[in-house]
Amino acid sequence: MNAYKRHWQIVLPWTFLLLTSPVLGANSTPQGFSSTSVLRQNNFFEWLLSIFQTIPPFSVIPTTGRPPTTAPVTTEPSACEACKCGAANSIRRIVGGYETQVNQYPWMAMLLFRGHFYCGASLISDRYVVTAAHCLRSFPRPFVSVRLMAHNLKDRTVRVIDRRADKVVVHPKYSMSNNDNDIGLVKLDQVVEMSSVMRPVCLAISERSYDDELAVITGWGVTSEGGQVSQTLREVKVPILSQMACHATKYGKDRITENMLCAGAAEGGLDACQGDSGGPLMVSNGDLNTFHLAGVVSWGEGCAREDYPGVYTRVSQYLEWIDENTKDSCGCEVPSQRIDQVEILENEFTFIKSAV
Repeated sequence: MNAYKRHWQIVLPWTFLLLTSPVLGANSTPQGFSSTSVLRQNNFFEWLLSIFQTIPPFSVIPTTGRPPTTAPVTTEPSACEACKCGAANSIRRIVGGYETQVNQYPWMAMLLFRGHFYCGASLISDRYVVTAAHCLRSFPRPFVSVRLMAHNLKDRTVRVIDRRADKVVVHPKYSMSNNDNDIGLVKLDQVVEMSSVMRPVCLAISERSYDDELAVITGWGVTSEGGQVSQTLREVKVPILSQMACHATKYGKDRITENMLCAGAAEGGLDACQGDSGGPLMVSNGDLNTFHLAGVVSWGEGCAREDYPGVYTRVSQYLEWIDENTKDSCGCEVPSQRIDQVEILENEFTFIKSAV
């Protein structure tokens, strides 16, 4: 499979400025951008602008509801319906006589900025998705929405689940200078109902390092460095490196903190790419047939370059923070026994779509 690549967060705030400022334009170089940064991030910068430059100038967009509260109110467990996390689907859609899987990972979400896809995310409860902090910082909440059950970006006939962003939580210690604590949460304006084909991903297991395990990355990101966005959800499998092995790469020890993990082959060729930011790095628990969110796509040098593996936010470092900030939602339990994949024809689905 071709390479993927994650967003480089320094570009995102400047892109927003380019889109909202009457002074700056698509051919302008924002003040504060060094020539080194522009050269290194040129492909991503052009890619992001190509998505957003067709959006009309900003105008006042009406919002509904009260401003979100800062402290979540705990939802009592008795108010939550029982559900299990992490089980993938095996769903059949008949297209031209061929069978292809869609919505295999029902927790896979995309972030939309004024209706335009720009980052990935993962559903972790009935009201929250987790993503990268750099996908949220400098993007005003009223213009951000979340879409679930999408597969083909061009297929307008598929029933999807759309939700507005009711609240955005960026980790308070997120650093743009070294990409540390690159994690954030989006609270949805409406509950996502769990079912036999809709469930969240399980969070990472706290005592598990995932060293040397095979992980799965999913996303709609570009399929080569500087390339075009994939029109369908794609996946790639990459090995997770130990912290020692990651320090031995060209990144060195200083750039990789304890809150990060690396994944990718030493020779390159397999990686996340531009547009995959915020999406999941998942590890399968084969005994239970469930997936756990080991990492969040964060940053990296180029796409699938030799000795430059992808760098991900280590989710196990943030379990308490996630729990503290999602108390006003209902999560799903990790299965205690193996769950068989649900196989069902797409036309049997019943999805709910709310206006965005």
